[in-house]
Amino acid sequence: YSTAFVIANNYFYFFPAKPNLDKVAETQFILLNHSSSLWCPAQGAPAPVIVWRKNGTVVQNSTSVRYKLNITGENNDDYSCEVNTQKKRIRLVIESEF
Repeated sequence: YSTAFVIANNYFYFFPAKPNLDKVAETQFILLNHSSSLWCPAQGAPAPVIVWRKNGTVVQNSTSVRYKLNITGENNDDYSCEVNTQKKRIRLVIESEF
């Protein structure tokens, strides 16, 4: 989706694009004992508000496409990002350095 800008009769028109989560990876890899990020590259115009959830609880509510976390052990938490009524569940794959 893209945004359309039109200039006509000395007026500037902006046509918003509907937000979508098409480019969100459902499986994301993070490093054990390192600062990592989950990504939710939601597209839309104006920039959509992204709601990050951990086990159903809101942990971040902003236009940021990134949620920072640090996993220090086994993790069975359920993460998701939402825009409007769309929701994308993210499965974590935790990797060690070795």
